[in-house]
Amino acid sequence: MKLYERIGSTGTPPPGNLTGGLFTADLTVSMIRIHITDYLPAVLGNQTVDVVVGSATSHAEFAQILICPPQTVSGHGFVLRETTQPAVAPVVVGFVDIQANGGFDHQNLDAVTAPTVDNGAGLPAGSVLTAGASVSESQGASFTDTSAASTFAEVGGVPCILKAGSCTVSAEVIRSQSNSEAAASGTFSNADGTQLLGATVLGTDVCAMLGLESTCTPPANTRIDLAGLGFVILNEQVCDNGGTLAKECADGSVAGHAGLTVRGIRLVVTVPNVLGLTPGAEIIVAEAHSDAKFVKH
Repeated sequence: MKLYERIGSTGTPPPGNLTGGLFTADLTVSMIRIHITDYLPAVLGNQTVDVVVGSATSHAEFAQILICPPQTVSGHGFVLRETTQPAVAPVVVGFVDIQANGGFDHQNLDAVTAPTVDNGAGLPAGSVLTAGASVSESQGASFTDTSAASTFAEVGGVPCILKAGSCTVSAEVIRSQSNSEAAASGTFSNADGTQLLGATVLGTDVCAMLGLESTCTPPANTRIDLAGLGFVILNEQVCDNGGTLAKECADGSVAGHAGLTVRGIRLVVTVPNVLGLTPGAEIIVAEAHSDAKFVKH
């Protein structure tokens, strides 16, 4: 006879298994258990019987998730960021990001308006940017043998970014995209999916100026100087950890890692101007970042 008998067990995924397994726990509690080894001695063999009084059983399980995987990813994106001293607009609009083990984040915006100081310089309705429907999205996944992430930010219907007499930059659509993958065979990042539609700088059609179609992807880091204001960079691309675009960002200082930040438009103010923006002010429209890392084990 046993009083307060407890029979329990736990289970874990096999050693080295990083995802797809189960953690389990089981417990049976019996307040009284009487075990009779042979209740019919006249019959050949043992005739066993168990009498249990007051018994309860429980079971729990949890699917294994990858908390600290050897392969990692990250990604972020946003529709607009303005940096000024003092700040006169929201710091970031439409921000999305994912964790190191992957995930999905998405934002839809019906309209975007970033206000600025109304100093009579011809700014449209007191804003540095007014845009239509905009989307930002980041997603990624990490497994034992590979990792991948992709982020895009798309801004539609941008009538004007900063106006003083003529519009500094405008576009029908500004889309930036960053894609990264890492595996034993190698790592890479690229900006496939990045494009501008109907983009103009100081009234000049950018795609036509570059000899491209109306929907175009300007060469990476196309810089156009803006007299009396600063400069604008179209399709800005910067690799993580000092990597180079020629090597698809795979030759940075961190082994097995590739990452890329893509900005559709980055406008930088470098001199005093009629808009009243201080030198150092920066406006970024449509930024996307992704990176992936592979660790051999």
